Amino acid sequence: MELTLPTGKYRIVAIAGCSERYSIPQEPLLDDLITMHGPADVPLMMGEENIDIDGEESVSMEIALSYVVAGVNVSLKDIPSDVSAVSFALSPLYSSISLMGEYGDASMEVVASCSLSDGDVWKSDTLYVFPGCASETLFAIILEMEDGTKKKYEYVCPKRPESGRFFN
Repeated sequence: MELTLPTGKYRIVAIAGCSERYSIPQEPLLDDLITMHGPADVPLMMGEENIDIDGEESVSMEIALSYVVAGVNVSLKDIPSDVSAVSFALSPLYSSISLMGEYGDASMEVVASCSLSDGDVWKSDTLYVFPGCASETLFAIILEMEDGTKKKYEYVCPKRPESGRFFN
């Protein structure tokens, strides 16, 4: 990519992996937020670099991107046979990141469904979420029975989703 910029100091931010689950301002400023709306199917990456332009000479730069989300995979076994649907929830998670790389709004809960595969294993697709914002994560399993009733089981996991890592 080539940019023509006047003399000055700049912070260039590169973003990759945007999907409809992320909201990005049309004309973003450094303190603007990228907000996530539910778990994403594409991992978001960001990188930034400061640069000084002083005169007419050409300046080049490389920006290394890193993941700002955690991957989530869930596989559940020994689910009773009279269960017709399985979903799970994770909380609390951040729901936004600024273009300066600071996470915000520490109140998000993501809910995702699983599908039955391999006979008796319920699995989720690979999903991406912003990191957890507490030292522990509440993991809930929601079972919908054939008669329409729901049962919810909660577990406090002693770790949290971290950017650039899988949480499974």
